[in-house]
Amino acid sequence: MGSLWKIASGKLRVTFTLERDADSKRIRARTLLLLVAVSFALAGTVHVAAPMQLLANSPFNLDLALRTLSAGWFAPRDVIPVTLVEIDDATHRLWGSPVATPREPLVGLLQAVTHARPRAVVVDIDLAWGGAEADQLLLQNYLAAYQGPAPLIFPKRLEPAPGGGRRAAASPFDDVFATNTNLAWAHASFETDSGGVVRQWADWLEVCTPEGTTLLASIPARLSLMLEPLPRGLRRASAPPVQNSCQPARDPAGQLLLIGPRLTGPAASALSVDAAAVSAATILDAQIDRDDAWLFGDRVVLIGATHPASGDFWLTPSGVLPGVELLAHTVRLAPLRTAPGAGSAFRLRVAVLVAFLLFAAIGLVLRGLAMMAAYVTGGLLFVAVPIWFWEYYRVFEALEIAVLLVIVWKFCQALLDMIEDWKCERAKQVAGWRGRFATFWATCRRPASGGDADD
Repeated sequence: MGSLWKIASGKLRVTFTLERDADSKRIRARTLLLLVAVSFALAGTVHVAAPMQLLANSPFNLDLALRTLSAGWFAPRDVIPVTLVEIDDATHRLWGSPVATPREPLVGLLQAVTHARPRAVVVDIDLAWGGAEADQLLLQNYLAAYQGPAPLIFPKRLEPAPGGGRRAAASPFDDVFATNTNLAWAHASFETDSGGVVRQWADWLEVCTPEGTTLLASIPARLSLMLEPLPRGLRRASAPPVQNSCQPARDPAGQLLLIGPRLTGPAASALSVDAAAVSAATILDAQIDRDDAWLFGDRVVLIGATHPASGDFWLTPSGVLPGVELLAHTVRLAPLRTAPGAGSAFRLRVAVLVAFLLFAAIGLVLRGLAMMAAYVTGGLLFVAVPIWFWEYYRVFEALEIAVLLVIVWKFCQALLDMIEDWKCERAKQVAGWRGRFATFWATCRRPASGGDADD
């Protein structure tokens, strides 16, 4: 039977012949390619086709592409220098393996770090619980009296609210934060997909309050609102409209999680100009001679737990990372986060179409080992060129959407091919359910010759 869509004499026409057209599948593939590309160019989305990911294999692994950044293949020019002060396993044991971070050494860390005049300090410690009353009072007094030039930002723990929304957990430090403008809350939440992998984070989260709802900024967004002057490449965050509903929240589109070279663990890179990590025990040891001006001066310093007992670990495309290291990467690479506006959406749409047409062309022209090699080479070039010349890191997002478009294209192609094969085979079989079963089996089974050349 001829193809459902066929290009002849430069025009698109429909054929209903009962003979097999040798070029039908090739013509249909190119026609569907055009239709999918035009549909995305007009609509700019493929959300309605997301379930098709279950029905086909992607020609390129997005996680592998994301790891090129963590492997150090690309070195962004616009980054925020960070230093991670990790409460590692050695520090945790030195403190007697407490359940919660003791407040007295935390005050000591803050004093040592802020003395070196950092840009800001992010303390990834949950202040909603833990610590003896005297210990808590010591930290409260320090924070209430803090007037340093570097803002202190603490993540606010979020918990489920009645009705399915989220609310901020109450903290004994709420009154202190309300009266000191050098202190600020932010959220440190990451979005996990169905497999438990973190690939996105949101600039803002809407949380429930007794009066309605309010917006809580992420760590990078809060930094952009408090830092003066702004680091190069960092934009002031702007809050999205408030929904004023405490129903399960529909958060704004997430930022793609970008991870640079590792800062902690056995795979950690050596100290670099814009990223460093140091043990908290080293900071509190008066016998160790340190260059605090280099470690902390004019940097964003993050303090948090990396020891196994903390339980704050996340699965990412680059492996399992402690939460404070995820925060460090989002801060360091904050200048690369997606800019709002129609111009950014248009550039993304163009990048998606380029990647989709590249992958589709490879699938139409090549096969076997040559096709796989071309997918890998073409995918790496598609990632490398925009990053190298324009530092366009949304190319990872474009790659993900392009892969989904390829899946949609292949699924539609396979469906129409099956319809054609069914009609052709059905005419050869007997009537009734036996004939329909034989037709279905013949349609699904690969021919003894090894299949069509276009497969």
